Amino acid sequence: MKKQRTILITAVFFSLLLSCKQKKEKTVSFSPVKVGVFICKSRKVNKKIITVGTILPGIEINIYSGVTGILKRIYADTGTNVKRNQVLFEIDRRFKGIDYRTYKITAPLQGMVLKLYKNTGDMVIENNTVIAKIIKPDIYTIDFSINLKDFDKINSDKVTFFHPGFPNKIFHAKIFRTSQRVNTADRKITVSAKVLNSSARFYTGRQVQIILSSKDKKNGIHIPSRVVSNEDNLNYVYVFNKKLGIAYKKYIEIESYGFHIVNVKKGLIPGEMIIDRNKELVFDGMKIQLSSIAESGVNGELFNIIKDSAQ
Repeated sequence: MKKQRTILITAVFFSLLLSCKQKKEKTVSFSPVKVGVFICKSRKVNKKIITVGTILPGIEINIYSGVTGILKRIYADTGTNVKRNQVLFEIDRRFKGIDYRTYKITAPLQGMVLKLYKNTGDMVIENNTVIAKIIKPDIYTIDFSINLKDFDKINSDKVTFFHPGFPNKIFHAKIFRTSQRVNTADRKITVSAKVLNSSARFYTGRQVQIILSSKDKKNGIHIPSRVVSNEDNLNYVYVFNKKLGIAYKKYIEIESYGFHIVNVKKGLIPGEMIIDRNKELVFDGMKIQLSSIAESGVNGELFNIIKDSAQ
């Protein structure tokens, strides 16, 4: 009888403990994640012509000797920054007992010595021997080839390009020269563009991605690349279902359009709300709370805030 009473008391104790735990669990609640969205819109946009070019120093000058003689002194080695009219070399031109004054070679412009071709003691010939090469490092050009058919569609001499050494920057150039010859094999011509207003120091010889604006237009939905995620080589975004108050994953097909901008070829419908702010906290089917709404602008930039109730 005493043993049965002990078992009964133990059962009641665990029953009360379990009941309290269940009540405690019922009181736990989570607030929905607050997200910001933008409404994607379809617009008539210029098609883009995308190609690859090579960045080159805009000004390269070979330094010759104005007299025949022996290279006596070198004042500027490879990589040295020089000023205009700075003395670079001295040439000893004493021949057959005639003592000429030492000939000095100065820099024709402010720049950098890219390469030395001669050493002290070497013979140089008047206006024939290249001693060094100087570049102006803050001026660059881009050479690229483009199909003649596409070239005829370009609606501006402005060029947008991206350099692999500066992954988070966009640069601009302006076309100043086109070749008069067409490559008969691929029907392409060579185009040169001058880099505009850039203080960046580029590694020359590197390939850069070039984007040109075409006269042809198409319907496009532009979104910032930051809202796009990738899973098993498939691109997707999170879309807000206003009626159900949830986020759901939607797979899309995209193409690069510009700096941090992609054009959606398939998968989105104008008017859909794409989750931007706090995207990284969202998963498929998650209950969320809308805190801000914006309209997507031209080229996918976000502005014109319609609603912003919380940050």
